[in-house]
Amino acid sequence: MDRFWKALIVLAIVVTFFLVSSRSGSDATINKKIADDIRNWWGSDVQDAARYYDVPAERILAVIGTESKGQELAVGKAKERGLGQFLKSTWEDVTGTNFDAAYDGRTNIFAIAKYLSQLRRQHGDLDTATGFYNASMLSKRLAYLNSVKSNEAYFA
Repeated sequence: MDRFWKALIVLAIVVTFFLVSSRSGSDATINKKIADDIRNWWGSDVQDAARYYDVPAERILAVIGTESKGQELAVGKAKERGLGQFLKSTWEDVTGTNFDAAYDGRTNIFAIAKYLSQLRRQHGDLDTATGFYNASMLSKRLAYLNSVKSNEAYFA
């Protein structure tokens, strides 16, 4: 790959990082425009993953909204990547693939659905699974679940 394209990719990653790096608390909420954009960009892939892993499409879309606001090249503060903001260790556990694949939107969507499905089997229900998607501490799980459920209303 020539220098121009490498520089362009790095620039896109840096810009995306600044756009979505603070996604806690009220920053995790989205609006109707963001929800519509996410559905337009990723809806077909989300429907495929939802059917395959038996996870509601609305929940997958809401996780994408909460985690990255639909930005496929998003990078978080702890170097999480992609639509679902996966940490490297979680990505490798869930997908068994190289962490660079986290930047592929479709691959990331399937990873979100697979991870939610695994967590649901492990913890018994989708709401508990959603809380564990983001945090192990109960207070953080509940806050995260509230953000996702608030965002989910845009996709119902």
